[in-house]
Amino acid sequence: MSKILNVRLPNAIPREYSPEQFNQLVRSLEQVIFQLNTSYTPTTTENTDGAGRWFGGTAGPSGISGPQGAQQLLLPHGAFRSDQDQTAASTTVGYAITYNVTDLSEGVYVTNSSRVNVDYAGVYNAQFSLQLINTDSQIHDVDIWFSKNGTNIADSNSRYSVTSSHGGVDGGLIAALNFYLDLNPGDYFEIYWSTTNTAVSLQHLPTATSPTRPATPSVILTVGYISSLS
Repeated sequence: MSKILNVRLPNAIPREYSPEQFNQLVRSLEQVIFQLNTSYTPTTTENTDGAGRWFGGTAGPSGISGPQGAQQLLLPHGAFRSDQDQTAASTTVGYAITYNVTDLSEGVYVTNSSRVNVDYAGVYNAQFSLQLINTDSQIHDVDIWFSKNGTNIADSNSRYSVTSSHGGVDGGLIAALNFYLDLNPGDYFEIYWSTTNTAVSLQHLPTATSPTRPATPSVILTVGYISSLS
């Protein structure tokens, strides 16, 4: 854009309205607008076409379905579960929760049955669901906490009270929680549990009928990448 020349505006009106001065003001503004319109040169500093192809296009490598498009974002994630019962032999020991089935794994994987490892640095959201069963006639408590690289994470514990057996049916409770962890390549985390009575366990339930319904894993864990480390 070229420099706009100064345009002389009418003198201030001390007391009364002057049609002549008003017309002069209008002509001055018209001159300013004319100079703007004739001297404007558009600049292209943003790739708006590329942005459009990224989010809404369908053709080319940057289209939404292309290898660089929004549909092709692949973030680290994992989904794991256990179809085995997990019991506690002592009320004074913490037990690492184990997984024997991997449903999804991209940069997140399990080793040693209980260690959840990551390949990429970032903040991860870990969400678990545990099927707790109590065969005793009294309510008992369960503690669940996180450990990182073999060391307990401060303030990560949660306590759940599992209902007692009733009417010939075991007491049960779903313990569920999500927890953010900052992890680097090679780091791993584990989830531990303990109970005030060995009658409480993590129990896998088989498929059932009337109505037909799927099996109940004793443990479900999903892990998703949230953001890079600050």
